[in-house]
Amino acid sequence: MEEKLKNLKARLNTYKSAVIAFSGGVDSTFLARIAKDVYGENMLLITATSSTYPFYELEEAKSLALRKLIFPVMLIILLTDVIIVRANCSEKLNI
Repeated sequence: MEEKLKNLKARLNTYKSAVIAFSGGVDSTFLARIAKDVYGENMLLITATSSTYPFYELEEAKSLALRKLIFPVMLIILLTDVIIVRANCSEKLNI
């Protein structure tokens, strides 16, 4: 595990900043915490929400990001329309 963490930090260190899709779940919280160690304030968390995303989950994600992980900025995007793009998917996926 130590080696994987070291590799993650090394990979993150190849960039000067980051934008992380943050749901408040285990994976994005872990990545956000490690990225915070690497980038400090040079990062942004983004959470997309819609009518299908429970309000309480958005509140939990905000609370976690802004209070416990101490991120000063979190961008929340409201998705009002879902657009499905399909162009030659069967060829691209070798189906």
